[in-house]
Amino acid sequence: MESHFEAKLESMLILNVDPEVRIDFEITKVNDNLYQITKFPDDIPFSVESTSNWKLSIAASEPYFRGVNDPSQTIPIDFISFYIDNKGQNWDNGPFSHIANRTKDTLIALTGEQRVVLASGAKNNIGGSNRNNFVLRWKFNFEEEMSKMRIFSNLDIQEDQFVGRFFITLSETDVSGTSISIPAHQTPERIPDETSPEISATIPVQGGFSNKNQIQNTTPEKKKK
Repeated sequence: MESHFEAKLESMLILNVDPEVRIDFEITKVNDNLYQITKFPDDIPFSVESTSNWKLSIAASEPYFRGVNDPSQTIPIDFISFYIDNKGQNWDNGPFSHIANRTKDTLIALTGEQRVVLASGAKNNIGGSNRNNFVLRWKFNFEEEMSKMRIFSNLDIQEDQFVGRFFITLSETDVSGTSISIPAHQTPERIPDETSPEISATIPVQGGFSNKNQIQNTTPEKKKK
């Protein structure tokens, strides 16, 4: 008697990360022209488990960070950049690395565009969380750029906690070479309506910050009840 068995192997692709992660920082107003960051965004650890080659992209879900106490206060998302620190056994450095890390020795500004920042290198990046283990770290752009510091002279924001959401998307490559997009985690929740009004289609001058001169020449509108 002749027996025939057929098995179909499914690839596995998992991103281990807290689905509630967000970018959260606080600004304190010292005087009219001096602001201080009193709370910096937390680092975000994550890992990938995969039986096939993968790539990962990061994008902001909204164009602004918004104040929690006063959501009319906005700061553009390109105010902050990020890089990914590799803690796993899959290398991300050199011509024979397992992972191509676009943020290696550099910073990438946060934008609303899905940008691939980790992908397969010269070797495959298959493996469990011990091989694909990372930390996403944030850095304010103005820290090392004097042109950003000058923006502070036009700020008219009060001290507040600012919050921004972002997407992490993990995807694998099919045999045919086409990209299969797989959500890395739950779609980030929007900030509640009481702290997140509709975003204006017009981006303000000075990179999205409120301008003192504009505010002085404008009669405040009464809020509707």
